[in-house]
Amino acid sequence: MRTLQYLLGTLFTLGAPAALAADSTITISGYVRDNACAVAGESKDFTVDLQDNAAKQFYAVGATTPPVPFRIVLSPCGTSVTAVKVGFTGVADSINTSLLKLDAGASAAAGMGVEILDQQQSRLPSMRRHPP
Repeated sequence: MRTLQYLLGTLFTLGAPAALAADSTITISGYVRDNACAVAGESKDFTVDLQDNAAKQFYAVGATTPPVPFRIVLSPCGTSVTAVKVGFTGVADSINTSLLKLDAGASAAAGMGVEILDQQQSRLPSMRRHPP
């Protein structure tokens, strides 16, 4: 058995130079940017608690809850970064497509959606919504 292993090892060694003799060219190109940011650890995979809200708060179409602020921390950022753009993706509400649809389930609220606002309380234009 040991002799067979020795012979196989010798054959593989003799065949290796032929494999290494093949000509090939690898071209690598690119550039280093100093205008990028990374999402900080505390801003990855977090949950925004929308609190408990009484049904009577939603007395009419368009009624909203108080805003619930959240932050997305970007760090480290390159020295040439002057602004960033953030986008959200989700399924559009079937009635009001400017809102994100709530997950379905036995305890899910009906007739409601989620709206994401900026610091000035304006709806984010960069929200990409998929058709319901």
